[in-house]
Amino acid sequence: MKRLWEIIPGLCVWLTLVLPIALSFNLPNVVAVFILFYTVIWLIRSWGFSYFLIKGYFSTKRYMTVNWSKYLELFHQTDFISIEKRAFPEARDVLQRLHSQYQKMSSDYRKIGNDIYHLIIVPTYKEDIEILRHSFQAIADANYDLKKIMVVLATEERDHERGVKNAEILKKEFGGIFGHFWSIEHPANLEGEVIGKGANIHFSGVRASKKIIELGIDPSNVVITTIDADNIIHPDYLPCLTLHYISTPERKKRSYQSLPLFFNNIWNVPIFIRIVALGSSFWHIIQSGRADRLRNFAAHSQPLDALIEMDFWSKTSIVEDGHQFWRSFFHYKGNHKVIPLFMPIYQDAVESETYIETLKDQYLQLRRWAWGVTDISFVAVNFWKMRHEVPFWITLRRFWILVEGHFMWATAPLILAMASPIPRRFNESFGQSVTAYNLGMVFYVFFKLALIGVIVSMLLSMIMLPKHPKGWRGRLGAMVMWIFLPIITIIFGAIPAIDAQTRLMIGKRLEFNVTKKVRKAVP
Repeated sequence: MKRLWEIIPGLCVWLTLVLPIALSFNLPNVVAVFILFYTVIWLIRSWGFSYFLIKGYFSTKRYMTVNWSKYLELFHQTDFISIEKRAFPEARDVLQRLHSQYQKMSSDYRKIGNDIYHLIIVPTYKEDIEILRHSFQAIADANYDLKKIMVVLATEERDHERGVKNAEILKKEFGGIFGHFWSIEHPANLEGEVIGKGANIHFSGVRASKKIIELGIDPSNVVITTIDADNIIHPDYLPCLTLHYISTPERKKRSYQSLPLFFNNIWNVPIFIRIVALGSSFWHIIQSGRADRLRNFAAHSQPLDALIEMDFWSKTSIVEDGHQFWRSFFHYKGNHKVIPLFMPIYQDAVESETYIETLKDQYLQLRRWAWGVTDISFVAVNFWKMRHEVPFWITLRRFWILVEGHFMWATAPLILAMASPIPRRFNESFGQSVTAYNLGMVFYVFFKLALIGVIVSMLLSMIMLPKHPKGWRGRLGAMVMWIFLPIITIIFGAIPAIDAQTRLMIGKRLEFNVTKKVRKAVP
């Protein structure tokens, strides 16, 4: 059954791409109806994305107006509501919701914010010390009690010499700042593991949890956040996470998702990579606004007691973040959700030594992300095994969202690019018909309406992007990049997704590739 579900996604994608061409010779009207139906769905989706992008932007702006560390101090005061109304008018709805949830909890279930510890795991493989130093400095700049922050540098035996050297430097610079600083080396070639981040953080998480328990700290008072070596956490991320954790009902059965923004080096990278980075950032803003669809990505958090129960993260998946959602979902028999935190953790856009290497590394990164299609077989098999234990309609809906997302990822850019020409190009008589003429006019109107989404993205990129070294003149000049959007969605959207799904379909497993991280001076 598992192998069948590994074949289905790629097979559906190839049938969707090939059948319109094959059927155009004899059934052009059927092809025209299919393409029209597909385009209507895509248009509705694009409008929905624009709405949630705008909504997500304002949610992010609202979250970032809150002095979360100050709010953490005031949260337990009896006159909190009156203080909150005076001090935080911009984010009143957020704060009142959290406080209301907290007040409804029973007294024995409540936790005090000052009792919460944070364990941050930073896996590293072949990263230079400067990359890691920026990430550790961001943790040290957090608006939180640093003595209640524990940090793990998770190194690899495969990069032993560099790992030891970096650990010594970072321990010397930051070891006395945090409550605890541990360097844990993941042994190479452990049985039952696939090389990748998941195996590394699993090993480090197990070792660190034992140290924490030995310290006498209650695992339910510890929240673990995994970040990549290039990640820069927002100073208020930890207090924001803490308040959401203590005020969330059934907190152990929840994950907490940061907002990944690929802005660290956005003005350094080639124009094609910049659009991919912006598109990825905007996609996560959109998904954060749709919590019922949200899954774990990159930097995310879970309570330690939950991770101990479910044996931490997968050691056999190279896309451990999204896969962790499904592991949690089935572990808690469908009672698992991801809580969106509209607080950014800034990440690097793909940047290598040369232009060609950068383009290649970007493609490989996106193909690795698209390998998340393996979750379809995982969910299908576990859905059947646990069909009497998990809620049927909730699981089916989440499964459909997973399948539809990977299908549209692989097909939408190509189908839309070839939409109108397909039946006309392969059937000359149809190309001269009234139906073909009307179809072309419909597509013309549709694509004009779809420009709304492009315009929204352009405007928000002007507002959200970091300051350009040349000021607003530089930002305006950068808007020319949107001309390349149709090409980029094919090269860095559909093709890596098709690549991943085809490999899975024919049984050619994908290996983990580390995205190289380089920091260059802004030109």
